[in-house]
Amino acid sequence: MPDVVLSQLEKQVRILEEAPVRLGRMADQDALRALRVALRRLRTLLHPFRRYPRARAGLQAAADLARLTGPLRDDEVLLAELKAHGQRAAVRRRAPAMRRARLALLRSDALQQVQVTAVVALAELQAGGLRRRPSAAALRRARRALQAWPAEQGDLHDLRLRLKRLRYRLQVEPGAPAHLQALLRQLQTLLGAWHDHDVWLQRALDEPDLQPCVARWQHEQQVIEARLPPLLDGLWRLLSA
Repeated sequence: MPDVVLSQLEKQVRILEEAPVRLGRMADQDALRALRVALRRLRTLLHPFRRYPRARAGLQAAADLARLTGPLRDDEVLLAELKAHGQRAAVRRRAPAMRRARLALLRSDALQQVQVTAVVALAELQAGGLRRRPSAAALRRARRALQAWPAEQGDLHDLRLRLKRLRYRLQVEPGAPAHLQALLRQLQTLLGAWHDHDVWLQRALDEPDLQPCVARWQHEQQVIEARLPPLLDGLWRLLSA
């Protein structure tokens, strides 16, 4: 078992174990994001072991919690955006619901389940009870899936997910090119911002108090979209080399 896989798994398990304390501190604005990143990395690391029941249980628990926390993360990012731009009334209307949702997450079975299954899977890996399947084929599939994304009128939400999968897999592969990882990180950041703006604009259709922000959000989203083509061209060249 490569040391990098075990060390990364140990790190994600520590983050999951610390998550309840961090989530309980309402002022910790990075707690939920850190939890979701750990879930994505846990899924990437356990994927090569998915034929084993304990690894599959960890994968399923991580996927369940990721789905549960997605809307909460969107709400959290929106609240931070509204605070940053002085939309105090809109913040006051949303803050109580955010607090209740975060407390509900703390008490959820899904959070406890992912902690338990991750610890069990890690213990078996440390004991040498699981054998990792060669990941080169999986990495090639991730690259091909990204290359197959339609550049013309493609779904940027879909592209964002494909980029995430490739980037996290590269992080646990020996010899992954640093410049490719840097480009993927840059694109993931841009597409994350694009996703946030898209969610906000959709919500503004039904939430009138967001209307004062719509023109700015539309402009910012257009700026992001204009920055994407040269970066994507560079990525396609790297993946095709």
